[in-house]
Parts: sequence; structure tokens; C-alpha cells
Amino acid sequence: MSMIVRKAADADVPAIKELLERGQLYHEGVEQFLDGFVVVEEVSGNRIVATAGMEIWGEYGLLRSLVLSKEANNSHFILELVRILLMQAKERKARCVYLYAGNTTDFFRALGFRTVSVNDVPDELKQSPYFRQYSQGLTRARIMEYRFPQKNHNLST
Repeated sequence: MSMIVRKAADADVPAIKELLERGQLYHEGVEQFLDGFVVVEEVSGNRIVATAGMEIWGEYGLLRSLVLSKEANNSHFILELVRILLMQAKERKARCVYLYAGNTTDFFRALGFRTVSVNDVPDELKQSPYFRQYSQGLTRARIMEYRFPQKNHNLST
């Protein structure tokens, strides 16, 4: 089965929402942040089998809506989606990316994310309806942060 990873398009919104609903994930705001979504498409059937999105709020990114169907449920697609979204956030000048990890904290920790408290999340990000939906009553172990390495500027005298 041949699959491609690509930027989401307007025509993908119904399939993205369907995947999110099947995965019991919050699906509001997909249209508003569609420019930050990527999809995995099964080429032979023209079917979306995985998706993930990135909301940008000022200097901060929110990785959201990572969901895979049974056909795409392998670490290759997960890593590729996360890699693309982190690159996208960096290109859009985000300093940090946050996510709601659910029961996947070990996976994201291996990618360089660290567990933080809801109090550590910037106020800009707390404006996100997606973040608000999941942050109510969360324990420390469920919100994670990835900080992009800062460039060291070599100052010559």
C-alpha cells in the first residue's frame, strides 16, 4: 500500500474531522488552522489515513490532532508527521511547541519533549480552544513542551 504525506487542503476537512471523531479527539478549529495540518493519504484509494496539525499562537506552537487509522498506525508515520510539524513551527518562528500527550508521554519524551505544568504554558497558547478543551483538570504528566535549540552567536572582538 503506497502512502504520501502532504499538506492538507480544503477538500480534506471532512476526512480530517471524521478521523478525529473516530479517534475521539477534539475536531473544532480544523478549518481555522488548516494551513498547519498535514495528512497521510493512501494513494491507491485517495483516502486520508492519518493527520496532525499545528496551531501557532505568537511565538508558540500547539501540536494537535495527531490521529492515525489502523492502516497507517506505525511509528514511521507518527515520526514523519511530528517532524514535519516541528519544522513548520520553526519556520514560523515558534520558540517552543506544546502538546497534550495523553498516554504517549514516553514517545514524545524520546523526541525531546519534556513534561510541564499547565502553569508553565504561555498565556497566548491558553487562548486556543483546543488547548482549553484538554487542559481542564490535567495532571502534570500530560502537557509536554519542546524547545527549539537556540543558536549560539559567536561574537568576535
